[in-house]
Amino acid sequence: MGYYCFNLLTTLAAPATILLKPLSFNSHRLWMLLPIVLIVAVVYKATKIDHLRQLPIASLLLWVTILGGMFAVCLGLLLALLLQ
Repeated sequence: MGYYCFNLLTTLAAPATILLKPLSFNSHRLWMLLPIVLIVAVVYKATKIDHLRQLPIASLLLWVTILGGMFAVCLGLLLALLLQ
């Protein structure tokens, strides 16, 4: 019983450690974002399109849209940090 409670507490406390001790981001981690977002875009568009012929273009457009949105949020946060 004691081990189960300890395991449950450590599992619930794990997300809080991300806020207290954030990961460092270098250029290698940021480059891994591109294929992950592409995979998400392909899977999402594969469930939404009518014909398979539309998949490459629709996925590419969604990929660019997601990356553009993430870049805009990054610039907004950077400007907010610099103007603080």
